[in-house]
Amino acid sequence: MIITKIPAAGLVALLTLNVTLARSAQLIQENQTVIGSACIGLDCFNGEDFSRNNGDQALSNDVLRLKENNLRINFDDASAAEKLGKRWEMTFNSTANGGGSYFLLQALNNEKSEIRVSDGYQRQPICDGYGSIFDGGYIENEFIPAGEPILVPASTTVPQQGYLVECETSDVLSDGTVPAPICDVVQNNDTVQFNGVIPNGEPIIEVASVTQGFWTMYTCTESEELDYQRQNLFQINAGANGDIVLGEGGPSSDERIVSLGRDGMVRQLKNIASAFSASDIVTVGDLKQALENTDQQLDVIDLFLASYPVFKDFLAGTSDQAPTPEPEPAPGAEDGADTQSSGSDGEPMIGSLNWGFMILLSGLLVIRRRFNG
Repeated sequence: MIITKIPAAGLVALLTLNVTLARSAQLIQENQTVIGSACIGLDCFNGEDFSRNNGDQALSNDVLRLKENNLRINFDDASAAEKLGKRWEMTFNSTANGGGSYFLLQALNNEKSEIRVSDGYQRQPICDGYGSIFDGGYIENEFIPAGEPILVPASTTVPQQGYLVECETSDVLSDGTVPAPICDVVQNNDTVQFNGVIPNGEPIIEVASVTQGFWTMYTCTESEELDYQRQNLFQINAGANGDIVLGEGGPSSDERIVSLGRDGMVRQLKNIASAFSASDIVTVGDLKQALENTDQQLDVIDLFLASYPVFKDFLAGTSDQAPTPEPEPAPGAEDGADTQSSGSDGEPMIGSLNWGFMILLSGLLVIRRRFNG
């Protein structure tokens, strides 16, 4: 057996070559059939378990699994012009550390020509104040609103260890004797320092926290990173109280909502069916019909109120005259002319209110039932 000694440098070069070859792209110029399951992504590994379970119940295996951080799926129409819709991208979760969990569908072009803006999940930086060096200059659980420029934090002072004193403004006004704390400073101990008193009538400044750590002063500037032209089409935000955004928009501080855009970019809902249930959307047609029904009910109530005194006397037996509505003047009748219609015996005719109290009452009950649905 012949043993060949390879220099250490040569061995490293050989191993590097093998790794490079293992990760090189493969071009397959023929149809390919995969019998079984496939996993694609940087987080797939040899021996990937494709089985899925729902408690003790085994489910069918995944046929295709996409597995990695910052997962994106792109559809690129090579024949389309450079405009929105040449590419379509499906995005799963934010690229920002600690960002949101969502599914997003966007239309894009293939040219990076616009300043990148927030998708609503870029963290909000500290733009003028102290922050912990371990947080990288970002505010915890605060994000830049969707559509606004992305801001990048930058440290402006040498980090120092100590206690950061932070304050907040109270709704209570000073009486002129309340001590004024020294805020937004890093000091060597946790004892709050004061400087004079808060003037009478001004809000009281209270110490919110005194935190030990490594601190530096941050400022921020707009990012100059270019991005593709994008248009949001559909977004679902994960969570127990997640929301759905249709069209250009972004996550909202509200929960359990369906949004059709954002402030300054609103849309209409069209071709909506009429409402039936209490939780259905009411259309303009529904409102118009409701107003017409209300006008009819008011007409009936006005008629009842105008006829009530006559009904009252007639039903009480104090009058033998059945209630008769005042007839409308005939077209062309002269002022003061007698337009009262009479029967063959000369007595006034009983019009549409003939024994009308019970009929009117029945009509009101029917309308009430229809109105209450």
